[in-house]
Formats: sequence, structure tokens, C-alpha cells
Amino acid sequence: MGTQIAIELAALHPEMVSTLTLVSPFVRLPSRARYLLGTLTSMAADGSASTDCLAIAVNAMCFPESVFRHLEHRGESMQIPEETQDPKGLMDQVKAMDDDVGGHLDDLDLPVLVVHGAQDIMVEPDEGVRVASGIRGCRLLLLDSYGHSVPFEAYRAEFLELISQTGSGLHTKSS
Repeated sequence: MGTQIAIELAALHPEMVSTLTLVSPFVRLPSRARYLLGTLTSMAADGSASTDCLAIAVNAMCFPESVFRHLEHRGESMQIPEETQDPKGLMDQVKAMDDDVGGHLDDLDLPVLVVHGAQDIMVEPDEGVRVASGIRGCRLLLLDSYGHSVPFEAYRAEFLELISQTGSGLHTKSS
């Protein structure tokens, strides 16, 4: 959802944004993710499924097979968070992700880096390619070993290169 917010902010208030880095982006929540998250959050909200079930499904969608295989090899399993998000709040987030921000891509006129895990099944890599191809001059970084959750260290060098292009580092543009 953060990429949708960032795209809209940069398009509507370009004076506030000097670069964008979009990780696992989409312009509208993919149907499979909407089905899974929408159904399970509704079920968790009405008590017909536990929040643990929701957390398990989100983990399964966010991490690639290699992470589960690695944990299994060590005799461990993916941990369920001790504190889970309120399902009603998550339902609101899922609904908000249905807004299509694709019309704003052409409005972006700033350095943009799109980062996407090649093993992402929550938001398939084609979505990241679609976002990147809709933005003039966008750089696309597909990372073979990652799923939906891409750690900053995996694209740190590219991020630092991007922000150095503006000469402003981490500062925003002033009007």
C-alpha cells in the first residue's frame, strides 16, 4: 500500500518529492492477493478464522520457498507474530489498495527505482515491470532471491545511487 501512497503523493505534490523507491509495487491490488487477504481478514473479523490463520497466509505470500526450506532444514518453522494486526483495520487497508493509481504513473517526472522480488507471489513481478514501464526513465531492479518482503540491504546500493542523482540526498525539494 505504501507504493500507492507514494505514487499519488509524488504525482499530486511533486514539489514535496525528489526521488521515489517503490518496493513490490502495484497500481491496484492483484486479484489473488485481494481474494486471499479480503477473505481471511473478513473471516478473522467475524471470528470464523483466527488472526493466526491470517498471519500464516500473509507469511506464505510474502516469503519465497527458499526461506521456508531454509527454516525447515534447520528444524524450525516460520514464526507467527505475537501481536497481530486488528483484522478490521487490515480490511480497511485491503479496500484502500483497490484504488487504481495507474493513471498517475505518466505524471511522475523524477528519478524512480522500482525494486521487486522475482519470487513474489503476493504481487507478481509483472506488476513491478508494469509500474516501471509506465514511468519515464524508471530503473527496474528484479531480485532473484526475494519474494514480496525485500530487505533494504538487498537494494541499498541502488537506492544510494538514486538519491545521489538529485544532489539533494534525502532532502525533499522546496518550492
